[in-house]
Amino acid sequence: NPNDAVNKDYVDQAVVSGSGGGTALPTQVSQESANGMSYGAALRHCKALSEAGHTDWYLPSIEDLTYALSIGSGPPVSNATSNNYLWTRSVAQNGGSSSRQLAFEIGTGYYQISTAVTQHRVRCVR
Repeated sequence: NPNDAVNKDYVDQAVVSGSGGGTALPTQVSQESANGMSYGAALRHCKALSEAGHTDWYLPSIEDLTYALSIGSGPPVSNATSNNYLWTRSVAQNGGSSSRQLAFEIGTGYYQISTAVTQHRVRCVR
């Protein structure tokens, strides 16, 4: 069918642009922030970030961050902190009632439930 190539190109472009009905996977990871910050500051940091000619950065989920780093789409992991926990937008139930933000430790797969004022570094994705 002569339309197969056209249809494939259309679907491939829809997946890349994120308009294919699902959530697009991140393709880039930012540099690690120079300092630790609260959860709210991490959200604002990613929203305001302008890096590598892009301004569409966002705070990743654990899955976003893991995927983007696994495909080599960002700078290497820093060991600048005493622990390597980075803020994510993933949440967990704490005591069955309130949500707490999850910070993810690169290289170990561990995460910790942190309060919004805990200081962690951040890496944004796009």
